[in-house]
Amino acid sequence: MQSNWAALQTKIKAKGGKALRPEKRLKPAHASESPEDARETKKRKKHARRRANDDGTRGRSSAETSETATTSRRHRDMANGSHEPVRVDVGDAAPRTGPPPRPSDDARVLDETAPLAPERRRALTSASALGGANAKRSIEHSLETLSRATIVEAARLEAVSHLCFVFERAAAPLLGANRWANAFEELMFAHDASADPLVPTDDAARAFCSARFAAARAEPNAHATKAAELVPSGHYKKTLLETHPETIRRYEFERSATASIVAAARRARDAVARAARGDASERARASVRAERLEPVGPPTARSARDAPPAFARVRLSLGRAKVELRAEHFRKLACLWNSRARAAGSHDDVVRVTETTSGLVDETGDSASDACARFLRAAFACAARVVAAQGGMHRVAGGHHAALHGEVFDVLKYGSLRVEAELFASPLNCRYDVFCSAHADVDAPFGSLGSFFAFAPKDGSFEVNPPFESALVARVAARLETLLADAEARGAALSFAVITPHWPRRAAWEALRGSAFRVRAPLVIAARDHGYVDGAQHCKKKTLRPASCDTSVLFLQTSRGRTEYPPTDETEEALRAAFRARRAERKTSARESRET
Repeated sequence: MQSNWAALQTKIKAKGGKALRPEKRLKPAHASESPEDARETKKRKKHARRRANDDGTRGRSSAETSETATTSRRHRDMANGSHEPVRVDVGDAAPRTGPPPRPSDDARVLDETAPLAPERRRALTSASALGGANAKRSIEHSLETLSRATIVEAARLEAVSHLCFVFERAAAPLLGANRWANAFEELMFAHDASADPLVPTDDAARAFCSARFAAARAEPNAHATKAAELVPSGHYKKTLLETHPETIRRYEFERSATASIVAAARRARDAVARAARGDASERARASVRAERLEPVGPPTARSARDAPPAFARVRLSLGRAKVELRAEHFRKLACLWNSRARAAGSHDDVVRVTETTSGLVDETGDSASDACARFLRAAFACAARVVAAQGGMHRVAGGHHAALHGEVFDVLKYGSLRVEAELFASPLNCRYDVFCSAHADVDAPFGSLGSFFAFAPKDGSFEVNPPFESALVARVAARLETLLADAEARGAALSFAVITPHWPRRAAWEALRGSAFRVRAPLVIAARDHGYVDGAQHCKKKTLRPASCDTSVLFLQTSRGRTEYPPTDETEEALRAAFRARRAERKTSARESRET
């Protein structure tokens, strides 16, 4: 006697095959569709389910569902760029009346909707290292001065690119294939810049390598095996190899890697010094070439769903040194150049970028004018410095130069905090046209106020988002404490919104949390709930970078600043919502990070 299962199999085979599951049965003839249409339908249904999960509409009342869905749609529209700034209702404490102005269409890279008043801008400039006559002098560069700076930056870009190549070959086996690029960025700014704005001295490079290699050695999964494979065993005595062979080989490889990096840094400084001592006639003939690179043709049908939209690029080149920018960032540099030129009264330097070719013309319509030549030289020098700080032409990382989302900036600017300027930015990743940057010598023509550590505002509200490096964050905490103490003694309203990693039990973060001027508990956002705009947004296709750790937002204010710029509960909720990145974009960026 057959079992029930055997009888069922016999019945199925008698009918000529396996019975179809209900969801796999054929549709009526009138409902048939092509395989491509079927895939699109399935994709739409899957995205609808994901949106329902993201909106949290399951298991709630109809009133809660409607309100939550409206809020989620608003945040999705904000992420797509077609949105109004986040509006925060703070009651009587909000000095702004009426709805905030809507950002322009290109506010994703620059928000010029509500610029600072000329008087306020002059006050901030006077509080910086570029105050007074230096502010106007920064835009009135002669062709000779810009020619020299351009040649020097071209040489620095080539030298740092070679240094990055040596650093990867020497340090990647010790630090890991996914960590060496961020370590190289730290090497570029974790020194006093006494010898060069980017390239460290021999002692600074040696100390940096020693500290980083020691930290990597202390990790449980240190790359000692890889290091041991690269060092020949003939350098060691037999007795030592028998006792601690792997450890000894790693130490030897660390010494060899450090020597290679120090020698490469020395060669880079020498190359920059030779360019600075170059012939004046050669500098006068220096001409930056700008060419527009059209986007590549449409992707195949199979990859069209996952491919990012193509974008036009502009390549600036001088000799063998080349930098590529997205066309929108090239136009952004032109806007910043014009804003600074008008503020300084140098209307002859105003240029215009044509939309069709990204060509340059001045106010008279001449594309070969001195104004266009000056702008191209200044744009190349600025972009070359930023690209070199991120790895040069060898590898652009950008992890330590990440920026906040436009939605977060909207909350800071149009909400109760009324932020006026960024204190850690660059012309390529700034959101506002007034900011502090680390390289004022090449950034000043584009609106930089110079270094944050030389900026002493008497009052106002500012955003502080320094590179996530412990020593630098500790210096920032000490500087903020000094500025707030001085403002408190004068009775001025001064406010800082500080964005740093959530580093409890680290001295740098504890200094911020323990400040006497801190208002409210730190706002902590989980890493899985937010992301940043990549520091290399000016050249990458996908600009979203997932957060690698929890982020904290701390509000440091004077007594009067708490009244003028109150961080309310609504402000914190708006910030938390603005930080949150869409799940699909976060997964795509995470996959891209793993591939690169």
